[in-house]
Amino acid sequence: VSCRIVFVDSTHESGRVKIEMDLYGRLVAPGGMVFVHDYYPKGMTDDAGMREYSDMVREHASSSREWGEFVEYDLQEGVKDSLLCSFKRTAA
Repeated sequence: VSCRIVFVDSTHESGRVKIEMDLYGRLVAPGGMVFVHDYYPKGMTDDAGMREYSDMVREHASSSREWGEFVEYDLQEGVKDSLLCSFKRTAA
């Protein structure tokens, strides 16, 4: 099974993030995209749990050669639940 888009709205528990990114990331075909909800760019939240979650997402996206084109989005400025990021699968 493969797909072109995966949307991850994680539990935000530190151990689950890597598991979910690894599991769902395998489903994405080369050229496909992963979108992650509740992602915060560095310095945008004081919540330690959300900061750790966002750092793990960023680290996952940047630590593998199979992912690229990391993009941060703020869909509605000032609204907490409008933040997300995406990255594109460049290799299988």
